[in-house]
Amino acid sequence: MEAMSRANSVLGFSPSPSTTGIIKTEQLRQQLDLLHKEAENTRAKANNVRLRLMRLSEPAEKLRRQAAISVQAAINAWELLFQKKKVMQAMEKSKSRIEVLDELLAKLNEV
Repeated sequence: MEAMSRANSVLGFSPSPSTTGIIKTEQLRQQLDLLHKEAENTRAKANNVRLRLMRLSEPAEKLRRQAAISVQAAINAWELLFQKKKVMQAMEKSKSRIEVLDELLAKLNEV
């Protein structure tokens, strides 16, 4: 139909009003077909993205759980380090007391 329209314009014929209406209708149908194809492509892409989201949600949940476990482990490690620090401080105090008591014992033995 489009080729006929071009041929008519090249030869100097002007299309009749009924031919113009047919051409516009055909163009509208073509545009509508293109829009339907584009909508179908978009729908397919959206479905693919949904499937990808579903596939990724399980690994993401596993990573979230691992992160929570790691955070808890880090908290536990921090608590252990803090307890170790307190024990080391208590040991230092005990060591100092032992030294003081040894000095006192030495002085008492001198007397």
